[in-house]
Amino acid sequence: MTAFGTILEEIDRHDKATFMYLNRCQYWLSHPPSDVDWADGVWTLTEK
Repeated sequence: MTAFGTILEEIDRHDKATFMYLNRCQYWLSHPPSDVDWADGVWTLTEK
């Protein structure tokens, strides 16, 4: 998270990939997967 934060602060505050990965880090820290729920770590794009 530190590296992603540094990229956003010092290199490119609009970098979408960095912002996405930082948000994923924050998500998993607040919603840790159980051993049962964790399969392969793949995020699947779905329609809403």
